[in-house]
Order: sequence, then structure tokens, then C-alpha cells
Amino acid sequence: MLYRGADPYSEDQLGGLALTMDGLKKREALVFQVAKGRNIPVMVTYARGYAQKVEDTVTIHCNTLIAAKQVFELSPKIQRQ
Repeated sequence: MLYRGADPYSEDQLGGLALTMDGLKKREALVFQVAKGRNIPVMVTYARGYAQKVEDTVTIHCNTLIAAKQVFELSPKIQRQ
């Protein structure tokens, strides 16, 4: 089983793992750093999440985008083609 998004969060009702918010942040940073270091393209999409508090799921998704921005030094502006 692949655990992605918010599923591994300790308060997720369906995930069954026990990562903390900090653990999830570290996972995201590691994945993005490895991808960048190996020149692997990355695309971020929102995944599911069934935390007791919807705010936790939103925070997890926001932290993913923050980690991507930090690792890939993305511009805060969205560029449209």
C-alpha cells in the first residue's frame, strides 16, 4: 500500500500510521530533495485525508506546497501559458 498525502498522519481515521505533522513535513522535504537531486520531475496534487479535524488535513496539504516551494525555490506567482 502506498501512503501519500495526509494518510500517514496519526490523527487520520483511515490511514493506520502514526506520523506527526513534523514527521510529515520531514517526509515531504526528503521526497522533494531526492527528486531534485536526481532530476526527477515532480507534480503535486491534493490527496485525500481523513483527519479528525479538517484543519489538520488542510495544514498537511499546505505544508506540502511550502516544502515544494522551499526545495525548488518556486516563484510565488503562477505562470500561465
